[in-house]
Amino acid sequence: MPKNNLMLRAQVMKFDGGSVSDSRMKEAQEALESAIVRHAREIAASGNDDREVFDKLVKLYESQPSLNVRTSTSIQNQAYSTPAPLAFLADRLAGIDKSTTVYEPTAGNGMLLITASPNNVFANELNPQRAASLKSQGFHVTEVDAQNPQIAPKSVDAVVANPPFGSLKEKAIVDGYKLGKIDHLIAARSLEAMKDDGKAVLILGADKAAGGVSNADRVFFNWLYSHYNVTSHFEVDGSLYSRQGARWPVRIISIHGRVASDKVSPVPGTIQRAGTWEDVYEQYGKGLAAQQQENPNLGDVHPVPRSENNAQPSGVSGPAHEPSGVSHPEEPAASQVSANSESGNRPEPVRDRPVPQSGGLANPDRNVRPGTREAEPDQLAKQGEGRGYSRGGSASTGRAAGDNSLTPAENEYQVPYTPATQEQRAGPAASRRGCAPAARSSRA
Repeated sequence: MPKNNLMLRAQVMKFDGGSVSDSRMKEAQEALESAIVRHAREIAASGNDDREVFDKLVKLYESQPSLNVRTSTSIQNQAYSTPAPLAFLADRLAGIDKSTTVYEPTAGNGMLLITASPNNVFANELNPQRAASLKSQGFHVTEVDAQNPQIAPKSVDAVVANPPFGSLKEKAIVDGYKLGKIDHLIAARSLEAMKDDGKAVLILGADKAAGGVSNADRVFFNWLYSHYNVTSHFEVDGSLYSRQGARWPVRIISIHGRVASDKVSPVPGTIQRAGTWEDVYEQYGKGLAAQQQENPNLGDVHPVPRSENNAQPSGVSGPAHEPSGVSHPEEPAASQVSANSESGNRPEPVRDRPVPQSGGLANPDRNVRPGTREAEPDQLAKQGEGRGYSRGGSASTGRAAGDNSLTPAENEYQVPYTPATQEQRAGPAASRRGCAPAARSSRA
């Protein structure tokens, strides 16, 4: 494998002697990523010890060049794949082996499916090249908008997903909750495919500040925690994602079963962030241990009071719920079950969710993070500002020697989601697919 992009570029030039454009480099990096996925699958199948496999995958990941060439299409579709070691741990937390039936809504080149049997996987991917890569590996692939999956409800043992991050142009209502982010909406739609006693792992965009919870995050977590048994929830520092061409932090949420309860979102500052691969593996171990604690209420459609199920997920510290305060207009009131619910009526409505009355909490309809100016949440600096960000998220004036981090101008990672217009769909790029672009992260 080429150690860096200079070596990869030289290999591309050697292939036919032609000039190496950005589009050709992108094709080369996609082909390389497909090869890495296949090798990662071999490594995952070669050992019985999780730690041994994980360490080998970390070495594989650290030996790959940065897959950082982006086209307008990859930026629009948020095509950033999952690092191999993180994908392996996600598969293990989701309980995926060769006998597990799996749904992956934004499958990319297949990195999140390295422990699964292709015969048991329902993979979805909009990008034609990546869909072809999946098919060449033996996967059955649909090529539809992940917001409207073509898979039967409660039909698979496991769901794994790393959807695109960013804001929806218009909020979507799920069970009376107004979801404002594309990754949250795709996660909600995808979880419908999980059996009542199934497992899932979601890789979603985290707040730039460690443990941060925006208004949009809290609404989604209130929905998620009150409908599913969340067993672990931690964050991964963006520096561990850099070789996939991005440095935005992510959160890893593992689920074991569908359980109605009155649990609510973790409070800001209580979600732990892993800054090294060793930290990530430690959080994985805690997540496995949390899953092994039996939950007799799996699949129960009747709400379980918090007092009967008070355990916090692994990776979350501090209080089990937010302090009482003002009810939130983006969530269902005790007397309401939305007619627009996408998952059917609940047997009992969820009561009002309290929110903290901390200073700086903006009007939720403005979708502004507390303590900031009006802006879309988790938006990186506009192209051309030229600021770099350190691991802790502070601005710097430039790169230190040997620093391979991406500047915001190079890393358009948190782009607000805007559905394609009819005119855009009629264009040459969109005409090949004809579906809303942000339905796929192609995160593998």
